This record gives sequence, C-alpha cells and structure tokens, in this order.
Amino acid sequence: MIAVLHPPRRNRSRRLLEAMLGVTQLWLSASTAYLLMLLINGRRPASPVAPREPVRWPSMLVLVPAHDEEAIIERCVAALVSQEYPGDRTVVVIADNCSDRTALIARDAGAVVLCRTDVQAPGKGHALNWALQRLQDGDEEIVMFVDADCVASPNLCREVAGAMSRPQVSVVQARYDVSNPEASTTSALRAGGFLLKHVIQPRGRQRLGLSCGLFGSGMAFRRSLMREVAWPTSVTEDIELHLRLVRAGTVVHYLETGSVTSPMPLSAGQAAEQQLRWESGNAEMRRRYGLKLIAAGVTARRMPPIASGLELFIPPQSLLVGASVSLGSAFIALRRPRLGLLGAATAVADAFYVVAGLILAGATPATFRALLVSPAFMAGRLRVIGRVMSGRRTSAWVRTRR
Repeated sequence: MIAVLHPPRRNRSRRLLEAMLGVTQLWLSASTAYLLMLLINGRRPASPVAPREPVRWPSMLVLVPAHDEEAIIERCVAALVSQEYPGDRTVVVIADNCSDRTALIARDAGAVVLCRTDVQAPGKGHALNWALQRLQDGDEEIVMFVDADCVASPNLCREVAGAMSRPQVSVVQARYDVSNPEASTTSALRAGGFLLKHVIQPRGRQRLGLSCGLFGSGMAFRRSLMREVAWPTSVTEDIELHLRLVRAGTVVHYLETGSVTSPMPLSAGQAAEQQLRWESGNAEMRRRYGLKLIAAGVTARRMPPIASGLELFIPPQSLLVGASVSLGSAFIALRRPRLGLLGAATAVADAFYVVAGLILAGATPATFRALLVSPAFMAGRLRVIGRVMSGRRTSAWVRTRR
C-alpha cells in the first residue's frame, strides 16, 4: 500500500495567508505606481485649455448652495459680484433650510436668493437639483458652481469663459486650494492633501488625456449639458456627477489659472466628520460605478472611463503608507524577504510621491512642518476608513464645523 502524505493544515493556511498578503501588496504597489505616473506628468502646470480670449463673452449663471452660512456668505458673494468679467453674469444663492440671516446677507451683497425649505431632503445635492429645475429655462450659456465657504479668484469667470471658448470643452474644473494652511496642523495637512488631489493629480490626468475630475466647487458646465444631466443627491454628488459624465463620454478639463479657496477644519475631530462623509461617499461610488466604468471603457476602447473606474479602487494615501509598512513587516516575519522589500519600496515610493508632489505644487512651510506629526493624523484617518469598511457609514449630508 502506498501512503499518501498530505501537507499539514498549518502549512496550507500559511500559504493561503501569504498569497492573500501578496495580492494585497501588488494592489498597493500598482496604486502607488499609478500615482507616481500622475506625479511625473503633473510636475508642471497643465497647458492652458484655451490660450486666447473668446470673441464674445458668454453669459454666466453662478450658483452658490448655502446652509446657515451667515458668517461667510458675504465674502463669497462679493468675490463673485466683483469679478473682472466683461460679460453678463447672475449670482444666485440657494439658501437651503437656513435658520439664520444667510438669505438677507446674500441679497444685500448683490446676489439673487432662492429660499428652499425641505427638512426631509437636506443637503447640497438636493438643493442644487431643486434650483436647477427652477432655472432650467434660463438663457445663460455657462453654469458655474461655487460653495458658500469659498472665495473665487478675481479672474475666475474670465478664465472659465476663455477655457470654454473651445467647442470641445464642455466642463471645466478650476483649481481648489485651502485658504488657511497656517491656522493649525489639521488644516495644514488638509492643505497638503488638496495640493496632491486638486493640483498634481489633475495636472497629470490632463497631460495623459484623461478626465481631471470634479472637486465640488469651482466647476463650470455648458448650459446645454446641464439640461441633459440630473444633479446627483448623494453625499459626494460631485464625484458621482463626474463618473456619470465620463461614462457618457464627457471629460472634465482642468483650469489652473483660475481658482477658489476655502478654509478647512482646525481640529482633528472636525476633520474626521468631514472625512467620514467623503469616505462613505467614495465607498458607495466604488460599489455602484467602479466595475461598470471599467467594463464600459474596455467595451468602447476609451481610457477615461477605465482610469476613472480604476481610481475608485486606489486606497487613500494614509492607508497606502500604513498598509505597505505593515505588510512589509509581516513578510519579513514570514521569511519572505522579496515581498518584504516590495512593501518597503512601496512605502518609500509613497513618501516620495507626497513630498515631491507638495514641493512641485508649492506647499507652504506649515504643511511640511505638519508632516512631522502626520502619523497621528494617519491613525485618525485609518479609524475613519475602518468605520466605513465595517459598514458604519453616513448617507446624510452634514455641514462641516469650522
């Protein structure tokens, strides 16, 4: 009789664990490689979408969703009313479920005000969808969106109109920066994140012919396109709108010569509230659109949908760094030095991406000083991500405390 020796169950379990960790590490390394590709292509400002002024300045509608923003709405409206723009424009503030003097202050500052009261459907997405339905018969050629906590650069309308003078440009996203990076460590780190996400990455996508993405404020659309697309009502309505546009064949162009700025939360607790909403929305978008976008891009042989779908599966920067370090240590403990080296190399590459990207995007000294305490910030981010992954997400829009 021939005896058949089966490998011990312990060895099989170990091999299975090593395989799972190896696949995870390859995913992290591929994500980092993609970010490095964007960094290389985004090391310099993107070429202007349109180098010339339009022959005729188009009329423009600027929508500002606001909920209890009496402390800041005046400076937002003032910056839009005083734009260096020779064409016609109308600034409309949507006072959504406000219990303060937002509507009165906005009207005194020069805006048209639409008041909405619907406590069953609060939030920016619902407010914009409501306003667009009531303004759909307007004759403005460009519709732009600016958040109430943002201040537009004096040339924003002019630069947007110049960019959209090209017939192939239907959607423009302006640069979106943090206005208070020196205020606290939390705001400095958030400013760094904005520079990587709102400057380096869209620069790289633009040079690669991809869609640069929508950031929620400083977005402009042709009126004809807005009549074809219903505004999403999810907690990350800007991301969902971008995914819908890309799937339909429309790419977003990046505009760095005009910008909006916004203050960020000063404390880690306030930042965590905001991050929970973002990460919850990202998880929902990944579930609903990720694989569908990739499949649509492969079928149509178009890279923008494929890239936008794949980007939904790229982990947040905090998770990339933390997971690479953890996996590298695990591989060393499992006596898999090559995989351990891959994990270490990925972690180093992630750190290089962050530091080089901040330098190229012009980060302030406060942001670089804040990197010294970034591990604590990353730990907070990981707790938020863990909450989202465990199913404890948020589906409601909540105004960020600042």
